Amino acid sequence: MVGIGGGGGGNYSPFIIGLAFTIYGSLNLFLNFFNKWALKSDGGNFTYPVFYSMCHMITSLAGSWLLMFAKKPATGMPTFEQFNFYKWEALSLSLCTTVNITCNNASLMIIGLFVNQIIKALAPLLSMIFSAIILKRTYEKKIIASVVVIAIAAGFAVPFKDPSVTVLGVLFVSVATFASSAKPVVGELLMSVSDKPKLAPAALVFYDSCFSAVFMLIYWLSVPSEREGSLTYLATNPAEGWAIIILGSLAAFGYNMSVFYFTMVASAVAVMVATNLLKVVLITVSAILENVRDPLNWGGIIVFFIAVVWYAYLSFEAKMKKSAPATTAPSEKTPLK
Repeated sequence: MVGIGGGGGGNYSPFIIGLAFTIYGSLNLFLNFFNKWALKSDGGNFTYPVFYSMCHMITSLAGSWLLMFAKKPATGMPTFEQFNFYKWEALSLSLCTTVNITCNNASLMIIGLFVNQIIKALAPLLSMIFSAIILKRTYEKKIIASVVVIAIAAGFAVPFKDPSVTVLGVLFVSVATFASSAKPVVGELLMSVSDKPKLAPAALVFYDSCFSAVFMLIYWLSVPSEREGSLTYLATNPAEGWAIIILGSLAAFGYNMSVFYFTMVASAVAVMVATNLLKVVLITVSAILENVRDPLNWGGIIVFFIAVVWYAYLSFEAKMKKSAPATTAPSEKTPLK
């Protein structure tokens, strides 16, 4: 089976593509629910989001280096010279990564997973705005309409009357959504205008994780409540604490690599469609678990689902048009049959 949409790396069987999707989807769902449980005071009670996120970055750093060691990338293994060569690109991307991960994990300590995911659904609209401003990109009216409907429906779906929906929690996840929406745009800007060799995915993860880990380490060392609290937690609950860190870190690294692998065996379009499908599942399950009952909220959720499917279809259609081979118009030198 050939991967669709210009992202696939060759011919792969339906079994391989299905296995890649299963791993990607399972880790996606697992991480969302596990992180929510781990960071909640009435769950794992690991209420130190920066330290928790820093452990994820360190694991990604080590894992990406091992992957590059096993399969040497064309741009070579990480060196100080290469690090210095790509420092501004990595710095820009890792700033977005740091803000996104830490603020998102902090929001999970305060608000429910349902509200977290609904607000993060504004990412397509924000990415579109950033792309239009920074990359001067234009979009079809139908795609613009679909993301506007997603944003409006998401607003109606948020249960603002719920006491757990706090201003601080909404602020944290909103900042995380801004950062996650800006990251691909900043990355594309840096890579498209740069004449430097493209980094392999594992190398990009390595440098991104390296800077992010340093930023988080500086914060952890500078804030006594985060530093002393996390060390006290690990000293008091060593088995549970290290189990949460190790399991969460390995799952996060595995998820990051599964995205690249799924894109390789299927396509970037398939990843986009699968992500939207998983979002629908995640929001539905979290809404049921968190007892969302207001008809207005459920009306917003239903419209949101329809808009997400519409957006996925339009994006898929646009990718197919873009990847279709261009036809050459007949000219005086082109014989007509």
